This record gives sequence, C-alpha cells and structure tokens, in this order.
Amino acid sequence: METKKQTINWFLGIDISSTTLDVSILTSGNEKDYAHKRFSNDVQGFKEILSWLKTSGVKVKQSWFCMEHTGIYGLELCCFLSKKKLPYTMYSPLHIKKMMGIVRGKNDKADSKMIAQFAYLYRDRLKPSEMPSKTLISLRILINHRQSLVKRKSELKQQSHKINRMELIVNVRFVARCILREIDWLEGEIEKTEQEMTELINQDNLVKTNFDLLNTVPGIGLVVASSFLVQTRNFEAFETGRQLACYSGAAPFEYQSGTSIRGRTKIHPIANRQLKTLLTNSAYAALRYDPEIKQYYDRKTAEGKAPMSVINAIRCKQIYRMFSVVKRGTPFVKNSQG
Repeated sequence: METKKQTINWFLGIDISSTTLDVSILTSGNEKDYAHKRFSNDVQGFKEILSWLKTSGVKVKQSWFCMEHTGIYGLELCCFLSKKKLPYTMYSPLHIKKMMGIVRGKNDKADSKMIAQFAYLYRDRLKPSEMPSKTLISLRILINHRQSLVKRKSELKQQSHKINRMELIVNVRFVARCILREIDWLEGEIEKTEQEMTELINQDNLVKTNFDLLNTVPGIGLVVASSFLVQTRNFEAFETGRQLACYSGAAPFEYQSGTSIRGRTKIHPIANRQLKTLLTNSAYAALRYDPEIKQYYDRKTAEGKAPMSVINAIRCKQIYRMFSVVKRGTPFVKNSQG
C-alpha cells in the first residue's frame, strides 16, 4: 500500500449512465481542486478521457479510477481500463453513500465529484477490481435470463390459479389454454438455458473444476453453484468463508452497546439478496438429503433454537463447505457427526 501512496497522485470519480460518463478529477494535494467533463459511454469516449487527462496535466499511470457498480453499463469501460492496465475500483452505490455521509442534492456531476472524493479519502483502502473471465460474464447473463423466465412462469401460475376459480362463473377456457401453453414454453426455455449454462461451464477448465467440486456438496446444484462462481469471480474475490458469508447475508453480528443495549445476534440486511435466496433453497435441500444436516437441525431445534436461526446456521455451513472444497481442491467428504 505504501507504493500506491507514492505513485497515485490523481483520483478520478466516474458516474456511469447508459450513454454518458461524468468524470471528475481530484488532485491529492487539494481536495477542493476539481476538474469535470462529460464523455460518451463508448470506446471513443474512453479514448477522449485519456486525451483530456493528458491535456489537463494528469499522468494516467499515476491515476486511480473509481466508479459505482452499474451492471452492463460499466462493463465496456472496465474492459478498456483492464487492457490499458490502469487501476480501477468498483463499489456498490450504497457503500459510497454510507461512507460519505449526508449529501444534499443529486446530479451526475455532483455524483462523480463525490466518487472522486471518496477515492481520495479512502485511498489507503482501495483495492484494484479485476475483470471476470468471458465465461463468467456469459454465465451471469444466462443466469439472469433464467431468473426472468422463472419469474414469468411463477406469475403465470398465479394467474392460472385465478382464472381457474373464474371458470365456475364464466367461460375462460381459451385464456386458461393460452396460459398453460405459455407455461409449457417457459419450462422448455428454462431447460434450454440450463443446458446452455452447462455447456458453457464445460468449455472452461478453471470454471468447470470448481463447479464439479461445488456439486459434491449436498444441496448444491447447477443454479447455486453457477451463481456463486459468478458472484465470487470463480472464488477469487474473497479470502475467507466469513467474508463470503457476510456478502451473502448469512453471517451473524452482535448488536450491543455498553450495558443498556443488548439485542440478539442477527444477520445484517445489507447483502446480496440473490445469493441469500439461493442459500435458503440450498439449506432446505441439504436438510432433506443430507443426514448430517438433518441431525444438526434436529439437535439445535431440540435445544430451543428458533427454526429460522438454525436454517441460517445451515446457510453458513453451506458457504463454508463450498469455500473449503474449492480452496482445498478436493471433493466434499461427509462426516459422521452433525
């Protein structure tokens, strides 16, 4: 980190939208000395950013780029910076907002300045982000597509139930048949998407190795394993299982202060909700098919633990199991004790 302090002299905050990039420069010597300009969110715009920095007296190799996670809108910029070997960091918008405190007013220019100031104030904590592999990027798109198909299927099933209740009053057979045909089509598309996910994983040896290891853990299947591979950048983004448990919303935290505030230990609401939902499904699957987990659940509930508290403990177990098999590089082995 000492090297970074000596070489990084400019901090760039980038506010990303679908078509534009608002870029603010903050010089480490003066927090109030900002420069701002707007560029198009495309390759031409990225090149213009570097030209603008050069004409502004900024040494690109001594600069740090900081931006918020914006999904696909920032992906092309990250690819460009990675190819140029320029350091950049992506943070969640909520993280920056919480760290910067109360801010009045909002626009793209102000947001880019706030991001630049955030990068400068917390420069000792900045860690370079890394681009996921093309396999993981494609896998993320397939996972999101499958999720939208499953959501639509669920909505249609609810609609079908309502329509069937109306059948006693009016003739709704045409609508009912249309809904059933669409549900059948969605089921076929979901199956095709899962096949595409499997084929994609099989084409990448690094991803497939970890995928096969994850599948040895009871309760972990295609969707859960794929989602964790994507969200953890093939398990390279987290150093410990505890970090992954925090990110997934399964790690418990104490809630107390002095002698007057002593709340129960609980999970934090800020988490990756998609992974948290998948972990819940995985916990129930493990409870059904893994005798070790079933034994653990029965023992803890018999001791008076709340069922959902035990389910969350199983979530953590699943995370530590996944993390362990990948880091060890060996399949999961069942123990005799719960």
